[in-house]
Amino acid sequence: MTADILQVVTVALLLVVVALLLAVLRSGRDPLPVALGLTDSSAAEPQLDSILSREAHFGATRYWPDDTRVRLIGYRTVRIEPEARPEFNDFFWAHFDVFRALPQHHYDPETGDLRVYFPVRGAVVSTGDQRLEASEHGGLSLTSEGDLNSLQVFGRRQTTRVTGGPSTIEDGVILLRAPVPVEHLAGDDLPVFDFGERQIGGHHDHGHHDHGQVSGGKVSCHPNHGGMNCSTAFGIDQGRCPFNPDVCMDYNGLWTDCKNYDQGWKRYRNFIGSDCAIALSMGHCWNEI
Repeated sequence: MTADILQVVTVALLLVVVALLLAVLRSGRDPLPVALGLTDSSAAEPQLDSILSREAHFGATRYWPDDTRVRLIGYRTVRIEPEARPEFNDFFWAHFDVFRALPQHHYDPETGDLRVYFPVRGAVVSTGDQRLEASEHGGLSLTSEGDLNSLQVFGRRQTTRVTGGPSTIEDGVILLRAPVPVEHLAGDDLPVFDFGERQIGGHHDHGHHDHGQVSGGKVSCHPNHGGMNCSTAFGIDQGRCPFNPDVCMDYNGLWTDCKNYDQGWKRYRNFIGSDCAIALSMGHCWNEI
């Protein structure tokens, strides 16, 4: 009797398996991964994280080792022009998992906007009648409770490695042309600031053309670091390409071919993970062109 029951159960299970395999075959999917339970990652469409979720995640990372309650988050946007976007988008989707693992980057394939986030190191801010200075980690200690939406960044403290341009300095503060207000809050204590577009590529700042650009309260790479590029100033060298101290090393990124393009989608590919991108994401270069 027991053997008969086992036989019936075995036949029933085989019929269920056959039915499942037939359903999979009709759907056009490979039956082996389905049978092995390997379909979750391979079948799912890549999902873009929301901007707010990326910002909130960044606000909780190790970049703020001090215990200040308010953490200032800034971002610069590398804007990929429409004619370069199709090829860059193909590249983005082909390397989606790597992009998603970069905690301070957010790319929107619809708009072509690549955001790089950073702690707003040494920011000088105002709120009401208060003037406050953020820490070297972008943390802010408020002397009184207030609406964080009223914060404005109007400059950053000058240091030996972030010098600014001569025409932008006042009492040791590198002044922006106009105060940058809070764009939105990514959390209760996470004000986010938009510091505008970041130029990259061969046109950005090279050789003699770099040693004096000042625009809108922002300076280019070399004059902002006392005549050095950010690689030299902050000891960043990814080692993927021959080092050139006379240019901004914004082309020795993760997928670089070591060419410094003036145009085209490859200049954006070469930027990601470059010395310049790392320095920017660490909060060293947010007042630059």
